[in-house]
Amino acid sequence: MRRTLALAAGLLLIDLAASAVAVEHRLFWTTGDRLLPAWGFYPNGSSYRDTEPSGKASAWTAGGGTHTLTWVADFPAAAPWQVWVRQYGGYGKVTAAVDEWPVTEGRGGFGGGRYVWRHLGGITVSAGPHHVDLTVTHSMLDAVLFATDPALDPANVKLPEPVENPVLRGLRTYRDDRHLSDAAGSAGFVVGRVTPYAEVRYDWLPQAKDLIDRIRLWGAAGQYVAGTVAVRAREPLAGPRVTLNEVIGPQGTKLGSKVIDLRVVHLRHRSMSLPATRPYSDKFPDLLLRDDRTGLPPKGDQGGYQSTAPWAYQDYPDSRLYTEPAHAVAYPDQSGRPIPTIRWEAMRDGIDDVRYLQALDRAIAAAEARLTKADPPPGLAPALDRARQVRKDCFEAISGRWFQYTGSLLPGDLDQTRRRLAEAGVGLRRSTR
Repeated sequence: MRRTLALAAGLLLIDLAASAVAVEHRLFWTTGDRLLPAWGFYPNGSSYRDTEPSGKASAWTAGGGTHTLTWVADFPAAAPWQVWVRQYGGYGKVTAAVDEWPVTEGRGGFGGGRYVWRHLGGITVSAGPHHVDLTVTHSMLDAVLFATDPALDPANVKLPEPVENPVLRGLRTYRDDRHLSDAAGSAGFVVGRVTPYAEVRYDWLPQAKDLIDRIRLWGAAGQYVAGTVAVRAREPLAGPRVTLNEVIGPQGTKLGSKVIDLRVVHLRHRSMSLPATRPYSDKFPDLLLRDDRTGLPPKGDQGGYQSTAPWAYQDYPDSRLYTEPAHAVAYPDQSGRPIPTIRWEAMRDGIDDVRYLQALDRAIAAAEARLTKADPPPGLAPALDRARQVRKDCFEAISGRWFQYTGSLLPGDLDQTRRRLAEAGVGLRRSTR
């Protein structure tokens, strides 16, 4: 009898141990500052009421709008995972997707002007790396957490250390590009148009309508003209070489490769940092450093130039970045000719923007003066009201710090602003006739 009881007790202990193993749960998480840098976000180290950021700062959409943080998270096990985010509860919204499958049916959470945990839902994934996209709309993302325990509330438990160096970029191998096979042909790659400023280095998957065999450029005589295309390779490429065989201009004018001065923007690894965030390494567009017809760089070493924004190009580990009086906006090539940079072109665009505004201001002043004289044209007063409203919308409405304004811009916004300023000025001049 004793032996029978002992055997039964032993089986019970084994069963309890097996149950304990079965219910062992997994959890991993990281903080918003560790998911930076990302387009449209700024690190915010402020505290709200009795809550502080989980890391050094939250990821804040300072200029408003909707922007996305990406984490290539390494899931330790195949399981149904619960997804939580810690965000500012006073306003805004955060959604999540894993390999572009949306996380839904969440229980939500508390609100208020403080950092709060909110449950976004659950999703079943396999073990290994998966792309987690966190879309933040006018809010602050402080942390994201994955747990297998459906009853877990992160606000009520002591969390382990967060993932210190989350992977922010990676090939989205789950995307199917077989529809590009015919277009790629024996070359093994396709070329297509892209949206300016969009993230394309790892994520670009074009459709047939996006593919091109030529690129449209515009600019003035004697000016370096920039154009952007993306390449998706279906086969491994060993050091692709960029050439431009022909340029077709107005009225069919053609330029051959021998007279085309082609410069290629390179990507290279840079160690960078932002205020209140961890240092990070990523690939950044470098200066226009190589002529692919010769393979030779201009004078100087890569990254050895100064500019009006030297922090964009330099890797000084000390204060020389801000004390060396060697700033410039253009650099000599091997023939002594200047090489314009993206910074140079941006400054030229900024000056042109001011000229559009000044032209409208002159037109407004002329219209106001004309209204003080006898027999003003009947359509002038309404045109003046419209012009003043355009100025208000396009210039006077700009407020806050520079990154709040630029962070909210979408591709094409500044072109549309120029068009509105120009049309308002033309409208005033037509009304004075």
